[in-house]
Amino acid sequence: SLLRSIAETIAYAHRRVLTHRALNPQCVWVRSDEGRFAVQITDWQTASRGDTSSSGTSATSTRSYADLAELGATAYFAPEWEWGIGDGFALDVFGVGAIAYHIITGRPPAAGYAELAQQLSQNGCLSVLNQADAIPDVLDRLVRRATAADPAHRTPDVAEFLLELDKAREELETTEEQQAVVDPLEAETGADLEGGFTVERRLGRGSTALALLVRKDNERAVLKVSLDPRKDVRLAAEAAALATI
Repeated sequence: SLLRSIAETIAYAHRRVLTHRALNPQCVWVRSDEGRFAVQITDWQTASRGDTSSSGTSATSTRSYADLAELGATAYFAPEWEWGIGDGFALDVFGVGAIAYHIITGRPPAAGYAELAQQLSQNGCLSVLNQADAIPDVLDRLVRRATAADPAHRTPDVAEFLLELDKAREELETTEEQQAVVDPLEAETGADLEGGFTVERRLGRGSTALALLVRKDNERAVLKVSLDPRKDVRLAAEAAALATI
């Protein structure tokens, strides 16, 4: 995913003790490469070796606050950025989280730094809930932790963010698989049912159940699906009787 590619690029820089300190979408260049995202992070003018802005070694001349504000980039900056004392690694975690907010919701977290600071003061972090339809809680937790206003409560590093992103994807995939389970009463030929059964054809509907010819492990069987929970007892008695034959 695009978000993973961005986070991996920053994690690579962090392993070499290089922090960007001013991450925002305007410094993320993306191109499609055979179905995959190729990401390049630019504008390393604010980058430094080490973790602090006051003692770290600047990679190039530092951009002024005014320049960055004019670009609207500060809507993605952690609160401590303005103070000039922030840990570069923590600043980048916040930047990745704020960019994640934009990718998930399709909009920036704020119009600028002042609005962002107000949101963080009120809520303590960014939240993607209620910003778009049906955003899963797992993605909200990912963004909330990465954009905690207090660095002590923030995702500790981008490597940890990537682990949480993987867990979020696994949870979403599991949820999608669960939602994809076909209702046997609506199943058509070829449908895969819970339990590993595949429908070969619908045999017909009676007064108590729908009969399906199903296959599992190269064996055929007739699966009866109750039409009404009140008739479950009757079907269970029928199954018990058949089991004695």
